Amino acid sequence: AGDHKETRLDEDVYDVKNFYKTKGCTQAIARSDRFEKLTLMVISLNALYIGVDADQNTAATMLDATWPYQVFDNLFCLYFSIELIIRFG
Repeated sequence: AGDHKETRLDEDVYDVKNFYKTKGCTQAIARSDRFEKLTLMVISLNALYIGVDADQNTAATMLDATWPYQVFDNLFCLYFSIELIIRFG
């Protein structure tokens, strides 16, 4: 007998937007298609950057890295921090 997983048609499909607030400016931004597409683009760029950083950056710490690595590290950190505030703030 094979494993059989039962599907319930009356269950809501999981959507993180169900956890957002329902009023305010930040929830409107978080629910927008533009914000979703921008975030996916930043995630993709960050993945590419991580590859370049791992391959090219020879510094042991961020403080020892050349300025472009420090700038990009901080920009990605800033965007992802703002994203968390927008989504759940």
